Amino acid sequence: MKKLTLTRTMKKLALLLFLIFSTEIGFSRTLITSATANGAANSITINWGETDVSINPPSVTLNRYQIKYKPVGGIETTIDNISSSLRTYTLTGLASGQTYEIELIEVIRVILPPSPFNVLPYMDSQSGSGVSTVALNAPPIAVCTPLTVSVGANCLATVTAEQIGAGSSDPNGDAITYSITPTGPFGVGVYNIS
Repeated sequence: MKKLTLTRTMKKLALLLFLIFSTEIGFSRTLITSATANGAANSITINWGETDVSINPPSVTLNRYQIKYKPVGGIETTIDNISSSLRTYTLTGLASGQTYEIELIEVIRVILPPSPFNVLPYMDSQSGSGVSTVALNAPPIAVCTPLTVSVGANCLATVTAEQIGAGSSDPNGDAITYSITPTGPFGVGVYNIS
């Protein structure tokens, strides 16, 4: 009878410790401070601050970070085992023109006291930062306009890059810089210009 009471007490204690630790950790999180597209590199750099968990080594530690990301409506990818000492990470190889949803997950490890009722010597608790959305830059759409110009008295004509690329646009509304090769002036004839 005495052994049965001790077993029940240990189970209750293990459950109480689990509830205390999971409640304390469950509402903690590290927020993303910035998630920025890196120009034409098709990458996003993510920065985050310090955790708001009370870290008490060796019983409670910030074990690692994870980053979950996906194009809006796409398949999620998880990068696991990001060092707990890092505060920045760059996602590379992303598709240009896509908008990505990014979430930072902190994994807090709680070492459980030795007990015959603990299946594992620790418990990991995950907490997300909330989703940040970042749009990558889409490349401009080049449209070369066929152009016929009259030559002047010296049998030469000049053409500007803006005239050739008049139908071009940028999906992000960024300013477009035009250039042509060769630059001219051009004599009578047909020229391929890029």
